[in-house]
Amino acid sequence: MTERRDLDDVDILGLVPARGGSKGIEKKNIVDVAGQPLISYVLTALEQSRAVDEIVCTTDSEEIASVAREWGAKTPFLRPAEMAADESSIFPALAHGTEQTAEHLDFRADYVVTAQPTYPLVEPSQIDAAVTKVLAEDGDSAITAVELDHDAHPYNIRECGDDGRVQFWNESEHYQYPNRQQKPTFYRFGNVFVTEYDLLVEKERLEGTDNYMVEVDPITTLDVNTPEDLNQVEYHLRRKKDENNV
Repeated sequence: MTERRDLDDVDILGLVPARGGSKGIEKKNIVDVAGQPLISYVLTALEQSRAVDEIVCTTDSEEIASVAREWGAKTPFLRPAEMAADESSIFPALAHGTEQTAEHLDFRADYVVTAQPTYPLVEPSQIDAAVTKVLAEDGDSAITAVELDHDAHPYNIRECGDDGRVQFWNESEHYQYPNRQQKPTFYRFGNVFVTEYDLLVEKERLEGTDNYMVEVDPITTLDVNTPEDLNQVEYHLRRKKDENNV
């Protein structure tokens, strides 16, 4: 049996990917939300985490890099333009950022926490829980997750064919499990990935075979992609600030 590790035995990198180009919301990663740039919230959560030892922002934008530094991140390199285009996959960019951190900061992490600016409601305790989980299980990755609700359950999903007809994606299971409590439980990603260094750098994957999860409050997993999303998270952020000031 592998000996269980704890936070004192490992080095954890908090990596925040924030490219300059954005659609739908101009300069989305640094747009003002409840009085702060969007990226500041995830950087603050990483800073307050007990698990994270180093925080780096990987970006192709000097403007974003400057804001990230103001909120505690290090930006020892800029991401190559070919890794920051609209069609670019995020995985090579994360691998590049992890390797560049090791090279520029002499910090070779055991695990990398990937936290994206578009999830501003992430909590430090969720980051700590995900890291603690992967260490406790000696896994190669962990995620935060949310259980899918009834309407979004795969057995209730319909697909539309080329002829326009709509049918259940898996009709037999839909009618076999009409009661929600009888179905297998499915989950969606929450707001944080924790990935072992070699898995991310060598295989360019965030989730491995030995992958574990920590359930989190769905509200904290709101993802900003549209102006409507921005309004929604701003409401929750202002409410959170008001509660903290009581």
